[in-house]
Amino acid sequence: MNRYIEFHHNRWLNSRFRLLASPDVKSAGFDLISIAHTQSPIGTLPQDDKKLALLLRLDLATWLELKSREISPLHNWYLARFEDEVRYCHPVVMELLGKARGAK
Repeated sequence: MNRYIEFHHNRWLNSRFRLLASPDVKSAGFDLISIAHTQSPIGTLPQDDKKLALLLRLDLATWLELKSREISPLHNWYLARFEDEVRYCHPVVMELLGKARGAK
């Protein structure tokens, strides 16, 4: 498990997501970034809404409501195939993980 997450403070503070999302969406979105660092493959999230709700410690109805908003916790996450599974990825998470792999 990755024990360190590179975090760009100014990038986060000035991100479109942080500036436009409601506080509850921002909270869930930030948690998803952290959760992605504990998943396999690292930096990804399951696409299953029940699993995402459990990982966020939300009931399914609350998760689905947050996910349905114009700016949702999955803002800029996209689906990608990893072997036999399709998972969510985020370009910034992947960028920073790529840097971390290159630094080892």
